[in-house]
Amino acid sequence: MTTEYNLEEIEAFDRDYTDRFAMKKGWEEHHLTDPIEDLQLFFDNIPGKLMLDSGCGWGRYIHRFIDAELEYVGIDHSREMLLVAEASNPVLKFVQGTFRKISFPSDHFDGIWSCCSLAAVPKKHLVEILSEHKRVLKREGIITIVMPAFDKYGSGEEMYTDDDGNPEIYQAHYHLDELCKHIEDTGFKIINADYRWHNGSMYVLAKKPN
Repeated sequence: MTTEYNLEEIEAFDRDYTDRFAMKKGWEEHHLTDPIEDLQLFFDNIPGKLMLDSGCGWGRYIHRFIDAELEYVGIDHSREMLLVAEASNPVLKFVQGTFRKISFPSDHFDGIWSCCSLAAVPKKHLVEILSEHKRVLKREGIITIVMPAFDKYGSGEEMYTDDDGNPEIYQAHYHLDELCKHIEDTGFKIINADYRWHNGSMYVLAKKPN
């Protein structure tokens, strides 16, 4: 039932949901482990220091990026989430914005970290959104995409609703091969990809060709 909503409407539903989550301090109830292996791959392959945390939320992994001595920029559509991130990291740069048009010039970042945020993008728009991520990457820059993986056969998309049946948040679920095809269709070169069943996730490390 996602076809009746356009991309801007789906973004608005997700933003409202995330704002409410932030104001209720919902992140304090999430005891999520850091994807150490995926982070290390990102650190080992980023060709420079300037990175974008795409869909940074409350900044779960900022300490990891700072420890790796990267120049951090975070972007998220939820202003309430960014207020949480800014309160804990007042010297870092955070930008409120949409993935449809990332407010940075072309060929700007050495690397992009995207953890779970692209699950909120309808599948038919994923190449469009990935193309915008690719635009702001330098040549030879990398992107690490981490997505939920519920089981080896999980693929689909749905709009979750609240108790009254109102649209609340959209989620896309992928097979790894399916996700890789979208990434390759965007023009990225895949370096590595695999499931992390112990984390309930999958990852793709890809590069913008020279």
